[in-house]
Amino acid sequence: MQIPQNLPPSLHSLHLEENKINNLTTSDFKNLGHLLELNLHGNEIPSLPPFVFNELGELKSLDLRSNNIDEIYHDSFTGLTNLVSLDLSQNPIKVIVTGAFTPFGKLSLFHASRWEELSIEMDPSSFAPMESLQILTVEDSPSLAHILVTKKEDETFPLSTLPSLMELNLQRCDLHDINLVTLSLLTLNLQVVKLSGNPWDCQQLLGNESSHLFQFSASRKLVDEPECQTPSQVQGVKLTAFAHHNSNASANSDDSLNRTSSGLKNANFTFNSSTSHIAKSIGKENTVLSHENTSTANNGGVNSSNANTPSSQGKNVQIVLY
Repeated sequence: MQIPQNLPPSLHSLHLEENKINNLTTSDFKNLGHLLELNLHGNEIPSLPPFVFNELGELKSLDLRSNNIDEIYHDSFTGLTNLVSLDLSQNPIKVIVTGAFTPFGKLSLFHASRWEELSIEMDPSSFAPMESLQILTVEDSPSLAHILVTKKEDETFPLSTLPSLMELNLQRCDLHDINLVTLSLLTLNLQVVKLSGNPWDCQQLLGNESSHLFQFSASRKLVDEPECQTPSQVQGVKLTAFAHHNSNASANSDDSLNRTSSGLKNANFTFNSSTSHIAKSIGKENTVLSHENTSTANNGGVNSSNANTPSSQGKNVQIVLY
């Protein structure tokens, strides 16, 4: 199945999700220069040929989740200089060629979740062009997450090249070193961070008031209550408990951090027997941009009116004309 041909040039929104599309060509979107929204999720697209989106200079939102894309070429996204929202989740991506994300200077929302390949080949600086990125979701993408939070000795952390980032999701990415991860995020002005579902090693937090977690937690919000997995005496204890204790530590704080696992896991997670109690939950935080309720097409100031067009190409084709 392929993209329908001879679509009207005035088209602003094109929905072709779940149509068993298995091939894209450079002529598929010719004469669709006014398109603002393109949804191709749930198809069988194996790759993004160079310059395939070159005609879509006004496109704001591109949904490619749940396809079979395993490699992104240097010019796969050439032409998408006005893109605001990109969803590449649930693709078996193995290779991202250097320079592939160069057009994304205006991108503010990027879903890169469930890239479950054991290894991804990409230049750590690939995200650098995304200077406007505000929300990045990487949950269940362990290989990508490890690339983003590690660096060589003479380089900077890849995430530090994202000055506008406000919300980051690193849930279930098989991350262990909480000190390294929080160090990689210290230069960012994050408002919301999600780190749960990782097997955190909290050994270095015991009695270490200089941990990067404490510096990080002072101005960022861990909204999902990640927990320690090791060592055994603090298994199940929330990372926020350590951060809260550090901010309220008294002269005898080292003694209180040495408590047994039963003491650490009581109802209030009490570290100081007199006054210091650890809250079991954190309130929800507001963000500037929410991917759950933001419509990039509406951001363009367009009032949409839907016109359902009979589909000879697949079961779910929606064309919106303006």
